Amino acid sequence: MNFSEKLKVAGLRYNLETYQDEVNTSRELLQYCILTSLSKSGFFDQTAFLGGTSLRLFRGLDRFSEDLDFSVKTANKDFDFSSYLDFVQKDLYDMGIQAEIKNKSKPDTTVKKAFVKDNSIAQLLDFSWTTRKTDTPQKISIKLEVDSNPPEGATFETKIIPFPERQKLTLYDASSSFAGKCHALLTRKYIKGRDWYDYLFYVANNIQPNYKLLTNALKQTGDYKFSEKIISPKNLINSLNNKIESLDMKFITEDMNGFVSFKQMKKISEWDKSIFFNATKKLETLIAKNTRSYSIREADHPSPSD
Repeated sequence: MNFSEKLKVAGLRYNLETYQDEVNTSRELLQYCILTSLSKSGFFDQTAFLGGTSLRLFRGLDRFSEDLDFSVKTANKDFDFSSYLDFVQKDLYDMGIQAEIKNKSKPDTTVKKAFVKDNSIAQLLDFSWTTRKTDTPQKISIKLEVDSNPPEGATFETKIIPFPERQKLTLYDASSSFAGKCHALLTRKYIKGRDWYDYLFYVANNIQPNYKLLTNALKQTGDYKFSEKIISPKNLINSLNNKIESLDMKFITEDMNGFVSFKQMKKISEWDKSIFFNATKKLETLIAKNTRSYSIREADHPSPSD
C-alpha cells in the first residue's frame, strides 16, 4: 500500500461532519507524518515529545491539538534544529506532501522554533465539503518547538508511531507530562482552557505529577515559593485550588471551540468551577491512597538497618 492509499485509509477512521473536522484531521495526519520523519532522522536520540499533542496521539486525549512540543533530554543550549528539518522536508516531499518548512530558531534563544505549512495533505485526502469556500483547502500551520534548557527530573518512555509507518519515538512519561501541565496551570499568565481540559484528563486517568520535575520547573521560572526541597502534595493541591478560584469559565469555554466535537462543546458550556475543584479533590485522594500504599510496602520490607 503506497502513502496515498495509507492516508485515505487513515482518514476514514475520523468522524468528519464539518469543515473544521477536515482541518483537524488533516493537521493530525500531518503531525503523524512529521513525527515519523523526525524519528527516521534520529531526532529522538536527543529529544522527547511532550505537551497536549503527545496526549492526543499517544495517550487517548479526546481533543485535537495544534503544535508539536519537544524537549532535549539533557540541557543543550547549542541544539541545532536545521539538519532534522531538512530531513523532514525531503521525507515529506517523498511522501507527496508539498510542505513549506521555515526554521525560526535564533542562536541566543532557549526555545528553538520552526513552522510547517501545508495544504497538500487535505488534497491527497480528497475531502469535499460544501462548507469549503474554494476547491483549495486552507493552509495548515504547525509550530514545532524544542526546549534546549529544560528543568531536570523528567523521565521518559518509548512509543510506536503507527502511521504512516511504524517508527519509535521518545516522550515524557505520564507523570512527567503531568508535571509540565501543572507548571503551566500554576504559572501561565493567561487562561488556556485546553490546559484545564487536559488537567481533567490526567486526574481521570489516576496520574500523579513528577514532583521533582515540577519543583525544578517552578524554580527555573522563579515561581517556587515553598520552603521544602521538593513541592509537597499539600502545597500543590492548595496552589491548584487557589488558581481554580480565579478562573474565568467563559474563557475556558471559548478556548475549546474548534478542538472538540459539538456534543462535547455543549457539555463544556455547562461547566462551572466545581468540576475542577472536584478533580483536585480526587487527585488529593489519589495522593493519600498512594502514600498509604507506599508506607505499607516500606513496613513490609524494612531497610537492613532497621
